[in-house]
Amino acid sequence: MKRSQLASILIVLSISFTGTAAFRVSMPAISFYARSVLGATALGVGMLTSAFFFARALSAIAAGSVADKYGFKVALLAAACFALNALAVQLYGFSSNIAWFVIVRLMQGTLNGLAWVSIQYVLGRLTPKDVRGRAFAVYFAAGTFGTVAGNALYSTLSNAPLATSLAASSLLFLAASALTASLSFLVRGIEVGGGAREPKARGATGTRPSPMLGLVAIVPLAVVVAGYSIVGSVIGGDLTYVYIKEFLGIPKYVVADAVAVSSIVALLGTYALSWVSDKVSDRVSLRLSVLVGLVGAFMMALPSLPLVITGRALASVGGSAVMSVSRKVAVTYYGRRGVAVGVINATGNAGKVLGSLIAGHLYDVMSGCITSVGAVHASCFMLAMASLLLIPLLASATLPSTRD
Repeated sequence: MKRSQLASILIVLSISFTGTAAFRVSMPAISFYARSVLGATALGVGMLTSAFFFARALSAIAAGSVADKYGFKVALLAAACFALNALAVQLYGFSSNIAWFVIVRLMQGTLNGLAWVSIQYVLGRLTPKDVRGRAFAVYFAAGTFGTVAGNALYSTLSNAPLATSLAASSLLFLAASALTASLSFLVRGIEVGGGAREPKARGATGTRPSPMLGLVAIVPLAVVVAGYSIVGSVIGGDLTYVYIKEFLGIPKYVVADAVAVSSIVALLGTYALSWVSDKVSDRVSLRLSVLVGLVGAFMMALPSLPLVITGRALASVGGSAVMSVSRKVAVTYYGRRGVAVGVINATGNAGKVLGSLIAGHLYDVMSGCITSVGAVHASCFMLAMASLLLIPLLASATLPSTRD
């Protein structure tokens, strides 16, 4: 791997960290403000996540098409979107209406869909195929560290006015924009695929990839991604802060710290499952990922902070591994790589939209419900959400092998 490629990959990882921290520092601030100050219902809080991922889903495929047409130049689009996000986040301060907050989240979703699909496309084309799964795992791990940093920063700012968290978010978005602009100059002239032409890979159906994306071939993978994202909307969305705080009865800063700790614990497991993808099989890796997430989601239903942290860590492991391996498959086995990455992003975002609506409604109905099996007590809400992971678990059994 050439120095320019390695330097570019390191910048991509820095962008993943900084851009994620930028969004995450404002996320709990907006969630708690909407719930405690604006008096929003759980469905209203869930709508913030739904709006974000709905807009992100619509813009993801468009970003993939742009990437296929312009190649590495798509980094310039990402740089512009991060800069515009720095402005968008300030719009929360112009109204005390939940509908306005939803509109701003729609703007942020559009900008994030364009930016992150572009960055993932660049990473996939820069990285050699034999380490691509782990490269995406490290990329998402950097984003996890960004989540940790964002939550930690919010924890220190939790008693400050909302404007303080918004200012921190804008500064981080501007930093991400500057990093992405530098990436766009560095990748000029770099030959894709690890510095050498890649051999044509066999597609997800076991046949040579066609010039156009085979929708039939991508359906099982899309179902796994969308199905996991439905539950992931609770694990990583706005509602997770409200659920943990109200279920366990703990302060806001403890919630933010708990989310940060569980995210850190998740990193090693995510890398291990991506190693399985590179060395054994993408299909095996995805099946294990969903199974680990299923166990974790059920643990989150138990009324114990250590168990909730551990459960969220396992659920995050599964979700992060599904994200990294699915992107690797999309950028490796389909002729229109940008569109493939966009489709996977779009289905994942669509799953989060649906999941946020389902979770918000169920939480309003079941938030006080506790069920008991013998001496074990559990949240009815979280048990219901965890059971939905049976859908991607069944879909993972139909995944064809992508091993050459």
